[in-house]
Amino acid sequence: MLLSVLAGGLIAFLLCNRYGDVWEEQVRDGLYAISGDSIPDFDVDKADSLGVPYTYYPTQNGITPGNQYNATIVCNYALKYYDSLTKFPDPAIRARFFHCVSWLQQNMERKDDHALFIFHWQQPWYDSVKAPFTSGMTSGLAMQVFLNANRLQPDSALLRDAALLLRGFAVPVEAGGFTYKEPVGWWFEEIADTGRHTPRILDGHMFAMLGLHHYYRQTGSQEALRYFKEGERALKHYLPAYDAGHGEIRYDVYGKLADKKYKRIITGQLDQLWQISADSVYWQYFRQWRQPMEKPYVYRAIRDRNRSGLILVALLWCAAAAVAYAITYAGWKYLRRQQ
Repeated sequence: MLLSVLAGGLIAFLLCNRYGDVWEEQVRDGLYAISGDSIPDFDVDKADSLGVPYTYYPTQNGITPGNQYNATIVCNYALKYYDSLTKFPDPAIRARFFHCVSWLQQNMERKDDHALFIFHWQQPWYDSVKAPFTSGMTSGLAMQVFLNANRLQPDSALLRDAALLLRGFAVPVEAGGFTYKEPVGWWFEEIADTGRHTPRILDGHMFAMLGLHHYYRQTGSQEALRYFKEGERALKHYLPAYDAGHGEIRYDVYGKLADKKYKRIITGQLDQLWQISADSVYWQYFRQWRQPMEKPYVYRAIRDRNRSGLILVALLWCAAAAVAYAITYAGWKYLRRQQ
């Protein structure tokens, strides 16, 4: 029995360190389902009959957005569809991709010489940011979507709309845009209104930067490169403010800590930026924030008192110990019969 328990622990340790981060999500979903919880930490995405996603936002901070088409989420779906198409040219996926592209074109708001995505509903995460608001992250993602669509199906309207979004990066927050133009560089806000009560979300700024660099790579636009460089200056200036110590990352200017999902997003973005520029600042923060995430899963589950993770470890340990005991018992019975 003791050997079975020890063997089960070893097997559970090895399996958790290999698959724990993936399997933990299934355990968490199961816990919410058993308790009848609606999983309040996650907004629920669904796709309509055309493959365009809409999201249900539950009540937070006294705000109930309900079902909303969110241009950022539409961009994310479009990029996933495009990634699938690069691996396998499925006509159904292609149709969904271009439905998302059409939705984005129809819902961007064009001005005289630029365009923005304007959200006319109040988001519930930061109640100080009122509707309408706009987003540098959304513009950066949408430019990638339009350029990817143009590669599949060349269309001057796609290039024109991407260029309009690019010029939107030059519109300051006080004029209805999402850019803080400061002596230390340009900060591209993920959730911006003219009231300037913005959270300065770290990953949102970097999504906007990566969108600019994608545009530069695809078109050679010096304007996009200049905006990217301004974003770099601001990022390198403000990065120390997002370091909470001990490998923890501040998600926004208010000091909210990034969870495991956003730690992976942020460190992945820093890795991309380091590959683009080979700037040691990006590598420094990548390693500083990534190293704690590379420790064994069981160690992290215990350190963080991660309920879902600890339940996963316990379940695997019990299952592996039971299997080990059954195998041992069967072997012992077989040997007894042979004597």
